[in-house]
Amino acid sequence: MARIHMRAQRSQHRPCSSVSLAHTHQVDAAVRLMCDNAMRYNSDPEHDVHRSAQALLGVWQEQWEQRHVATLWTAAQDAVGQKGQAGA
Repeated sequence: MARIHMRAQRSQHRPCSSVSLAHTHQVDAAVRLMCDNAMRYNSDPEHDVHRSAQALLGVWQEQWEQRHVATLWTAAQDAVGQKGQAGA
């Protein structure tokens, strides 16, 4: 989590909105990878780390879906792509 936080701090100083969109996608990927690794390297389902990672991933996915982040991400990427095509 500290590494994810450091990456977030660094990208806050960039003015481009597409950077923040990319950042959102990167944070999602990093959280999912962190949870996957925690469960993989603590493979006993009764292990506290495994259970905590599983719970965190479940909450993360639920919040991600409730907030329609993936849909918003796709729409924003489409808008950026259309904007780029209009200037070409």
